[in-house]
Amino acid sequence: MQSIECNLIHFTRSQDVVEWCEQNPISCSQAIFLMDFELRNEVCNGLEILEQVGAQKRGYLITSHAEELHIQERVVTSEVWLIPKSLIGYIPLA
Repeated sequence: MQSIECNLIHFTRSQDVVEWCEQNPISCSQAIFLMDFELRNEVCNGLEILEQVGAQKRGYLITSHAEELHIQERVVTSEVWLIPKSLIGYIPLA
């Protein structure tokens, strides 16, 4: 098994994600994004943030609404991945 060094950055506001990507374009272009669909106290959702930062093929939308057709269609169009929230506990992140 090969190990790699990685940094974890946790954002609580969508604007912070966007600003970080603007200030760190190289890191942003290499980052893997795990984003919840429903964002508290935000006017946008996680899929919109993934689209805004250009996370194609590196963005993972985590949602309890994974079975909804309109979300599935937008995920395909946005070229991000969809993870049902009920399965996130089975994915080792550490």
